Amino acid sequence: MTKCNRCGKENVDPVYPHTCTPPLAIALAETLERQFPEGTAHSFLDGEAAAELRRLHNVKLAFDEWIDKTAWVQHTAGARDLGKHRADVLRERIERLEAENEALREALKAMVQTSDEEVLLRHDDQREAMKQAQAALARAGEVK
Repeated sequence: MTKCNRCGKENVDPVYPHTCTPPLAIALAETLERQFPEGTAHSFLDGEAAAELRRLHNVKLAFDEWIDKTAWVQHTAGARDLGKHRADVLRERIERLEAENEALREALKAMVQTSDEEVLLRHDDQREAMKQAQAALARAGEVK
């Protein structure tokens, strides 16, 4: 592993290594601002360039955070996910889970309604399962 040339911190990420030096976009913006102080002939154009470099740096930070926080999607991708954008894979997974959750809630509601007829409650473990199902529905706001 390599270390930062200034602080000595170990670089654990080979793709985005730690560095105490400012990112290139910020360094370029600072250089432009130093070379052409406000009020010089080139200050407006260079000020625009410096502002754009800072904006691009913020976009890169947001992109890097998105990549870091959604890396698990890439690692858990199945065959049906190949070739899709991470955001599309996440949306499809959420929609699938919401549909499954709704179907399970409906099945649970139906099971709780049949419990009144004592059809499923012949054993203690069935009665306990029914109590847990009723409690889960109550927590979900489905049953009072």
